[in-house]
Amino acid sequence: MTSLREREKADTRTRLSVAAVELLVSHGVEGATVAAIAERAGVSTRTFDNYFARREDVFLYFVREQVAWWAKQVENAPSDTPALRILHGILKEAYTRVRDVLRIAEF
Repeated sequence: MTSLREREKADTRTRLSVAAVELLVSHGVEGATVAAIAERAGVSTRTFDNYFARREDVFLYFVREQVAWWAKQVENAPSDTPALRILHGILKEAYTRVRDVLRIAEF
Protein backbone atom coordinates (compact mmCIF):
# COMPACT_ATOMS: atom_id res chain seq x y z
CA MET A 1 0.00 0.00 0.00
CA THR A 2 1.35 3.43 -0.91
CA SER A 3 1.45 6.23 1.62
CA LEU A 4 -0.47 9.46 1.26
CA ARG A 5 2.80 11.32 0.61
CA GLU A 6 3.73 8.91 -2.20
CA ARG A 7 0.29 9.34 -3.78
CA GLU A 8 0.57 13.13 -3.54
CA LYS A 9 4.00 13.05 -5.18
CA ALA A 10 2.70 10.83 -7.98
CA ASP A 11 -0.26 13.19 -8.46
CA THR A 12 2.05 16.22 -8.67
CA ARG A 13 4.31 14.47 -11.17
CA THR A 14 1.28 13.55 -13.30
CA ARG A 15 -0.20 17.06 -13.12
CA LEU A 16 3.12 18.53 -14.24
CA SER A 17 3.45 16.11 -17.15
CA VAL A 18 -0.12 16.62 -18.35
CA ALA A 19 0.23 20.40 -18.04
CA ALA A 20 3.45 20.24 -20.05
CA VAL A 21 1.88 18.28 -22.88
CA GLU A 22 -1.25 20.45 -22.93
CA LEU A 23 0.91 23.56 -23.24
CA LEU A 24 3.12 21.98 -25.88
CA VAL A 25 0.09 21.02 -27.96
CA SER A 26 -1.79 24.29 -27.52
CA HIS A 27 1.05 26.86 -27.36
CA GLY A 28 4.04 25.16 -28.97
CA VAL A 29 7.57 24.81 -27.68
CA GLU A 30 7.86 28.50 -26.80
CA GLY A 31 4.70 28.41 -24.68
CA ALA A 32 5.67 25.28 -22.75
CA THR A 33 8.11 26.97 -20.40
CA VAL A 34 8.88 25.66 -16.93
CA ALA A 35 7.07 28.66 -15.44
CA ALA A 36 3.97 28.07 -17.58
CA ILE A 37 3.96 24.34 -16.86
CA ALA A 38 4.25 24.93 -13.12
CA GLU A 39 1.50 27.55 -13.18
CA ARG A 40 -0.87 25.33 -15.14
CA ALA A 41 -0.18 22.44 -12.74
CA GLY A 42 -0.78 24.71 -9.75
CA VAL A 43 2.73 24.48 -8.29
CA SER A 44 5.81 26.67 -8.05
CA THR A 45 8.79 26.46 -10.37
CA ARG A 46 10.77 25.25 -7.36
CA THR A 47 8.38 22.32 -7.05
CA PHE A 48 8.86 21.63 -10.76
CA ASP A 49 12.62 21.54 -10.15
CA ASN A 50 12.11 19.06 -7.29
CA TYR A 51 10.49 16.63 -9.71
CA PHE A 52 12.27 17.23 -13.01
CA ALA A 53 15.83 18.41 -13.73
CA ARG A 54 14.99 19.75 -17.20
CA ARG A 55 11.90 20.70 -19.13
CA GLU A 56 12.51 17.80 -21.52
CA ASP A 57 12.31 15.35 -18.63
CA VAL A 58 8.68 16.17 -17.94
CA PHE A 59 7.78 15.32 -21.55
CA LEU A 60 9.74 12.08 -21.42
CA TYR A 61 7.95 11.16 -18.20
CA PHE A 62 4.59 11.70 -19.92
CA VAL A 63 5.61 9.53 -22.87
CA ARG A 64 6.89 6.73 -20.60
CA GLU A 65 3.68 6.77 -18.59
CA GLN A 66 1.54 6.73 -21.74
CA VAL A 67 3.44 3.83 -23.24
CA ALA A 68 3.14 1.90 -19.96
CA TRP A 69 -0.60 2.60 -19.86
CA TRP A 70 -0.99 1.46 -23.48
CA ALA A 71 0.91 -1.73 -22.73
CA LYS A 72 -1.38 -2.37 -19.77
CA GLN A 73 -4.43 -1.87 -22.00
CA VAL A 74 -3.07 -4.50 -24.40
CA GLU A 75 -2.22 -6.92 -21.58
CA ASN A 76 -5.62 -6.53 -19.91
CA ALA A 77 -7.67 -6.89 -23.09
CA PRO A 78 -9.57 -10.14 -23.45
CA SER A 79 -7.45 -12.64 -25.38
CA ASP A 80 -10.03 -12.88 -28.14
CA THR A 81 -10.00 -9.12 -28.84
CA PRO A 82 -8.37 -8.37 -32.19
CA ALA A 83 -5.16 -6.35 -31.89
CA LEU A 84 -6.46 -3.64 -34.24
CA ARG A 85 -9.56 -3.18 -32.06
CA ILE A 86 -7.34 -2.64 -29.02
CA LEU A 87 -5.13 -0.22 -30.96
CA HIS A 88 -8.21 1.62 -32.25
CA GLY A 89 -9.44 2.19 -28.71
CA ILE A 90 -6.05 3.40 -27.50
CA LEU A 91 -5.55 5.82 -30.41
CA LYS A 92 -9.14 7.08 -30.30
CA GLU A 93 -8.76 7.96 -26.61
CA ALA A 94 -5.41 9.71 -27.23
CA TYR A 95 -6.80 11.64 -30.21
CA THR A 96 -9.87 12.73 -28.26
CA ARG A 97 -7.70 14.04 -25.44
CA VAL A 98 -5.52 16.05 -27.83
CA ARG A 99 -8.60 17.52 -29.53
CA ASP A 100 -10.03 18.51 -26.13
CA VAL A 101 -6.78 20.29 -25.24
CA LEU A 102 -6.80 22.15 -28.55
CA ARG A 103 -10.43 23.13 -28.03
CA ILE A 104 -9.64 24.50 -24.56
CA ALA A 105 -6.70 26.50 -25.93
CA GLU A 106 -8.98 28.33 -28.38
CA PHE A 107 -10.76 30.13 -25.57
